[in-house]
Amino acid sequence: MRPTEMNIFHDLKCNTRISFVLQAVTDGLILHLFTESCKPQQGSRDHANKALSFSWWYVMSKVVELADTVFFVLRKKNRQVSFLHVYHHASQVVYSWACLKYLPGEQGVVMGFINSLVHVVMYFYYMVAAMGPKYQKYIWWKKYMTVIQLVQFVVALVYLAFTLVSDCHVSRLLSVLLATNGTFLLSLFMNFYFQTYKKKVAD
Repeated sequence: MRPTEMNIFHDLKCNTRISFVLQAVTDGLILHLFTESCKPQQGSRDHANKALSFSWWYVMSKVVELADTVFFVLRKKNRQVSFLHVYHHASQVVYSWACLKYLPGEQGVVMGFINSLVHVVMYFYYMVAAMGPKYQKYIWWKKYMTVIQLVQFVVALVYLAFTLVSDCHVSRLLSVLLATNGTFLLSLFMNFYFQTYKKKVAD
């Protein structure tokens, strides 16, 4: 299998994450996290098990996504192996694993849910882009992928701020750690957006 074909297969496989995203929604886990978990009473064991299952699959998906870097190198797209790319993928693995092992909490599940929705769109874009020049006309919305990423971080930070200022019975340490990493990633993506798109317009 050639690198391009492997890349397409990888992107398609990553997009299967939508199955556990939708599963989390249909099982009522996300609704519970957004509406009930800040209340004093503890959630049910069923919700705890669903959260644990979602978190485990999310960590595994982050490990699989490390292959993105390998495919960029195989396709000689070394310019795309930037600090932003490497830090983004590496930090996601470290943070998601650390949260699951040491600081399990609802924040990580909500962040993973938001991130998974964004990555469904992102890997669809990657898959089409890897299919060759004749399909490039279908990905005119490339720059909006970065906009979607920026919106993701803003939404996540607003949620984390809510958990910090409200009487929410969740780990404040976890919220601070996630917010710190999210703020750093937001700054990196904003810099990438302005350097890549706004600078071109100015030139």
